[in-house]
Amino acid sequence: MPLEITAPIEITAPTETTRLVLRSLRPSDLTDVAAYQSREDVVRHLPWNVRTREESAEHLAKRIVATLLENDGDHLVAAVERPGAARSASSARRTSC
Repeated sequence: MPLEITAPIEITAPTETTRLVLRSLRPSDLTDVAAYQSREDVVRHLPWNVRTREESAEHLAKRIVATLLENDGDHLVAAVERPGAARSASSARRTSC
C-alpha cells in the first residue's frame, strides 16, 4: 500500500536516532560519494554506471538541492551517517499512483 503524502516533506535539519543521522548532502560528502560511485559492486544495484570523481561531483551538486518532496516528480536525497561507517545517501521520489 503506497504511503499517502498530504503535506510537503523537507529536510531542514538533521534527524538523529541512536543508530544514524539523516541530513542534507553537502560538498564535503564528495570523498564518500565518489568512493561508492566508483565501485562496480555498488553501482550494479544503481541506475548509473561507475563514475569518476568529477562525475560524482557533478551528480552530488544536483542532489545537494534535492531537499523537498512537494509535487509529482520531486525527489529528496539525504545523507546517511552511521558511527564508524562511511557516509552514504538515500533518496525518495514523489509520484502519483
